Amino acid sequence: MKYEAVQIVSKNDKHLEFKEKAYQRILEKNKDKNIEQLCVLSIAGKARTGKSFLLSILLRFLTGMGETGIMLLDTQGTFDLANHTSQTSRIFALSTLLSSIQVFNVTRDISLDDLQHLRLFISLTNLSPFKHMNRDAGPPFQSLVFLVRDWADPDEYPFGDEGGEGYLEFVKNTLKYVDGKRDPQKFELMEGIKSSFQKLSCYLMPSPGQAMTENRNIRSLNIRGVEFLEHLDKLTRVLLADPVPKKIGFAVSPSSLVEYFKGYTALFSKEEFPEPHTIADATAKSYNKIVTDRAIAKHEEKMIETVLHTASANYNIRSLIETWKEKAWHIFFLFLVYFFLANVFLYIIPFIRSILVYFVGELGVMLVHFVVFAIIYLRSPNFATMVQE
Repeated sequence: MKYEAVQIVSKNDKHLEFKEKAYQRILEKNKDKNIEQLCVLSIAGKARTGKSFLLSILLRFLTGMGETGIMLLDTQGTFDLANHTSQTSRIFALSTLLSSIQVFNVTRDISLDDLQHLRLFISLTNLSPFKHMNRDAGPPFQSLVFLVRDWADPDEYPFGDEGGEGYLEFVKNTLKYVDGKRDPQKFELMEGIKSSFQKLSCYLMPSPGQAMTENRNIRSLNIRGVEFLEHLDKLTRVLLADPVPKKIGFAVSPSSLVEYFKGYTALFSKEEFPEPHTIADATAKSYNKIVTDRAIAKHEEKMIETVLHTASANYNIRSLIETWKEKAWHIFFLFLVYFFLANVFLYIIPFIRSILVYFVGELGVMLVHFVVFAIIYLRSPNFATMVQE
């Protein structure tokens, strides 16, 4: 299957623009795949640290994922020096708000400066819209993966996710204390990050080697490069073997994600960097619109189902009524015919009638008429058939 990169958010000076038509084309292209949930994996980090290369590897891994689709987001040098700090913060915030798995690409180690970028999400965590929409799931943001590239101390913490788990615990404890004493601001930062994300993890990656760095040619890899490829394969499976559906209150479908793209890009395009409460309000607005649209769609579906069911039932009743009307006219017609024949038969033989009148009177003659009609009618095969029906 061929995959292609499609730009769905562009930046112009300080403004971000959501390319809705491009996104709708993606939906149209995948409309037959019955994708009900969407895992959004985003990679953010400095330029020229291998983000695009990692995404190309992830694309090769993608196969049919059942009802959970996967969207890969590349932020293209979020922390590039050419970008203004405010613009970097906007793109990183947009990336993290939209993703279910946010890969934070750092080099050599996790620094305090890296963690400072997460302060915004700590501020959002305790605001009522996020607390309300995620009251059953815990923290409002889902998975944050620190991907440490060119890890240089595998003896202390080995490459991979297990070594990364130990290193992340070390970072948490180290940043909380300075000279054995708790640093209130750093302690608050680390605890805030823990309470903002449902899952925190870390993966330590070896260097791809000089040949790979310069030539980006897999065939020219040395022994360290082979180790890099092994961990690249393992990292891919760690990230995508069990894709995490994006949830904001409930699992977000590909079509409903449009509302969040529109709401967030409009917000982050304003002159001033948005306050946490305005981000929360934008989230709540998009969430409420999606819930409303779902409720209306469900209502329309039920109404159509009810109308069709009623129409079908009415059709059956009308059909039954028409059938019995035809049978009733048939029976009435047969009654007239048989009654007429009975009378003709009786009046052709007047002396029989005279005798009957003499013995049983006029009322008796009428009763004889009905008896004769009944005998003839009950012996009719048409009547027997209609009774059986």
